[in-house]
Amino acid sequence: VLLMDEPLSALDENLREEMRREVGNLQQILGVTTIFVTHDQREALSMSDKILVMKDGRKQQEGPPEAVYNQPVNHFVADFLGHSNFITGEVIEDHNGPVNVRNETGDVLLAENKGRFSTGDKVELVVRAQRFDAFPRDAFKPVEGMNHFEGRIKDRSYMGGEVSYFIELGTGREIHIISLMRTRLYDIGEAVSVQVSPRHCHLIAAD
Repeated sequence: VLLMDEPLSALDENLREEMRREVGNLQQILGVTTIFVTHDQREALSMSDKILVMKDGRKQQEGPPEAVYNQPVNHFVADFLGHSNFITGEVIEDHNGPVNVRNETGDVLLAENKGRFSTGDKVELVVRAQRFDAFPRDAFKPVEGMNHFEGRIKDRSYMGGEVSYFIELGTGREIHIISLMRTRLYDIGEAVSVQVSPRHCHLIAAD
C-alpha cells in the first residue's frame, strides 16, 4: 500500500493538474493500492475510485466519488466536498416523485426523495452551486415543476470559464451559484431569476 500525504499541495494549479494525471496513470500501470490524503476536492473527486470523508477521526461517508458528491449523508460531507447551499424546512407532503418541503420563510419547494423521509420530518435541502441556472429577471420564463427564486447580484468573482455569484433573495437569504460563462456577466445589483430542478435538490436530515 502506497500512502501519499498531500503530495501536490505546494504546486501551482497547472502543474497540479498535470501531476494528478501522472500519478493516476502510474497507479494504474503499477497496480499499487494507494491512499491519497488531500483537502482538495478536485483531487479527491478526479483521482479516486473510492472516497472516504473523515471528521475528528471518524468516518462520515465512504463510496464512489459520484455517490459521495451527489448524495452526501450529512451537512458536514455536503459542505466539505463542494460548494453547497442549505435550506432548512419540513416535509409537508411525500408521494411518488419529488416531495414538497416548506422552508423557514413559508415557501414550498420540490426536492428529490430517495424514500428516506416522510411528512413531518425536519430536513435540510442541499443544492450544489453549479446546479442553479440564472437569468435576467425581465427575460425569465418560469418552467413548470422547477424551483424558482428571485434576487439581486450581491457579489461576483470572475474565474475565466466560470463566474461565482452571491445572490441576495427578497427574504434576506443569500445563495451561491457558480455559472458557466455562456452569455455575459451579470452586474452587481442586477435583478435576476434563478431556477433549479428538484432532482438536483438533495435531502438530508436536519441537525
